[in-house]
Amino acid sequence: MIVWDRKDDSSVEGNAEVEPAERYTLEPGMVGVFHPGQIHSIKFPTGARFVRVTGTDLNTVAQARYDLKNHSVSVDDPIPHAR
Repeated sequence: MIVWDRKDDSSVEGNAEVEPAERYTLEPGMVGVFHPGQIHSIKFPTGARFVRVTGTDLNTVAQARYDLKNHSVSVDDPIPHAR
């Protein structure tokens, strides 16, 4: 798991400079918590299985996608049928 810090002006879309703030491995039986707005990425090793529990229907929430290679961020609209 990687938790990222945003280092630019934090505008919602466009240029985004992020850097790793924390890295850790979840072993079987462990739990990771990500708060609203917290930037994170996960690695899926071969054979890994994840259970995701959310406090809201994420289909109704706009979500940011960060492109590390291009130093950019875009925001996906909520899924139209979920409105």
